[in-house]
Amino acid sequence: MSNGEILPPGAVGVWPGDAGFVIHEYELLPPERAWQTFTDELGKTARAKLSSRLQDVAVSYSPQLTAPDRYLIEAYIPAENAQLSNTQYHVTYHEGDDQVERVVRVDQAANAGRWVSLGEFDLNPEKPSSGRTNVVDFSEVDPPQSIAFAGIRWRPALAIPEPAPPEPPPEPEPLPPEPVLPPAPEHSHQDVINAFIVAAAGFEEAFTDWITSVGLEHIYADRNATYSGVSILQLSGLSIDRLTSVAHALTLSRAELARAAVEASRPRQPERNADGRSWGVHGSAGFGVPPRHMWDFWIGELKAMGLRWYKQCDNGGDDRGDNSCFRWVLALRDAGITTVIRYQQSEQFPNKLADNYFRKMEAYAREGVIWAEIGNEPNLRWEWSGPWRDRLAFHNQQVISIINEDWLNEAEEALRRGVRPAYPAFAPTDWRQNAHPDLSSVQFYNKSFEFLARHHRQRTRELFRRGAWLAVHVATYELPVDFDPFGQGGATWDMCLRGYEVPLRALQHFLDIRDPVVMSTEGGVFTPESTSMNNHPRLANDDAHADMMLKMFDFIETQTPIQGMMPWCLAVDESIGHKPQEYIRDGWYVKRGGGLQGRAVINRLKQVHRQRIGG
Repeated sequence: MSNGEILPPGAVGVWPGDAGFVIHEYELLPPERAWQTFTDELGKTARAKLSSRLQDVAVSYSPQLTAPDRYLIEAYIPAENAQLSNTQYHVTYHEGDDQVERVVRVDQAANAGRWVSLGEFDLNPEKPSSGRTNVVDFSEVDPPQSIAFAGIRWRPALAIPEPAPPEPPPEPEPLPPEPVLPPAPEHSHQDVINAFIVAAAGFEEAFTDWITSVGLEHIYADRNATYSGVSILQLSGLSIDRLTSVAHALTLSRAELARAAVEASRPRQPERNADGRSWGVHGSAGFGVPPRHMWDFWIGELKAMGLRWYKQCDNGGDDRGDNSCFRWVLALRDAGITTVIRYQQSEQFPNKLADNYFRKMEAYAREGVIWAEIGNEPNLRWEWSGPWRDRLAFHNQQVISIINEDWLNEAEEALRRGVRPAYPAFAPTDWRQNAHPDLSSVQFYNKSFEFLARHHRQRTRELFRRGAWLAVHVATYELPVDFDPFGQGGATWDMCLRGYEVPLRALQHFLDIRDPVVMSTEGGVFTPESTSMNNHPRLANDDAHADMMLKMFDFIETQTPIQGMMPWCLAVDESIGHKPQEYIRDGWYVKRGGGLQGRAVINRLKQVHRQRIGG
């Protein structure tokens, strides 16, 4: 094949070894995933390597475009070394002044030996990175599959000739009239979206990428409209087996399809035994350190209950003496209890986390204390300085920008200091099919992750790949532990234990982040007198609280991806270092009869730990 056929008039291309072809290697490649070089059937140099669950590399193709135009971007898939069914191509372009990115998944095995369209894009060489296409080696397939990295070309879409119309066939003989068939069932845009959700789940792939691949993004805009596009099986951009799965899902009734989509969206967890690995507790209700003479008592109680996680607030102070928070955390570490540090800055938003907190992170990291919360419940007004409290709302784009731009910068700095930063937990707000008009945590998660996907997709994904995690504050609110947050008549009800599924689903939907570390650093089961239970059914007594706590821990360990569960809270008393009056009845230990006494949950956890796990 001649070079002219490879590059039609007006087109530009980039192949391995050309200017504009750059390999970014994140880690030293192990021998089994090393590069190989070969010559494809076009006579051009190509590269190949095995896929990686860790994403070893990203390969950039940057075109030398000569003029603004609408371009068709095509990737060549060689006939050999092309096996991965969900290869990710990330195309950078601009919408107005905003740089955005579209992910297109290509089944290399099904397209070997031909050019594959990645879509049409308005590109301008005067704008940075316009038309750049990145290909990554990430895939969760096991065993790994070979990915081919060959040529990519950009050709003006308007220059692509229309195919000549075919010669009209001879007039056929008249046929008998066709029988009248019932009309095909009408499907709404939401039905089509649900069908893609169900089908993509069967391939363990992102339905959003499928919809993008076939060019149906417009169906998100009006989900109640009737689908009027071509037949699903006539779409291009996905393999026929995937399109057939979508078409099959559309044969379900509307109600069956909606239920199947909800089920397909739930995180899948392997069966596990309850062994106490996630048991933990939130310590002081704010920054506080137990008196030094109480440390042995508290550590002994934590170990007797089998608690492995402890949430501690730190004010960023430089004190590292014998009675300091720093030494208290190290004492917990030495006892085998893992601490999650919340770096607690008063009225943190819209300000940035102060430098002293980052110095403290670095000191903790040197001691192996790496789990960090660098923000807390940004949808609550007291986390913002005065003038901003009246502006706080999920529909205020400036608020969404502040929360997420600051998190990106501070999370990157935290990683540089050696700790693993959490994406902050939003306080649960929505229940009884009512969403808060301004502070809805459901809306804050959706708006935030949509913002990150639109403006900082790769940057956000890289943060989670390097160690960022998701903090949540889920609690039972005296509902059944398996209460479905999405099964309430179309509303989302995040004030329940499975409320963690709300941000997980948003992360997957907008950013294709599927299995982040997730921990609940507050919440759990509130005491019968807790003010957190205002307007909610209360537990009858301390025994009911203990029963629900154990049921919650078992559900967390056997049915959810939550790695650590730190319920609110151990004590609200001078003996733990802090005593805010509004939480005085929230502790597992309370003042009764002039002394500090444990509620029923204390002995229940100790007993179960001895019997089930071994004390």
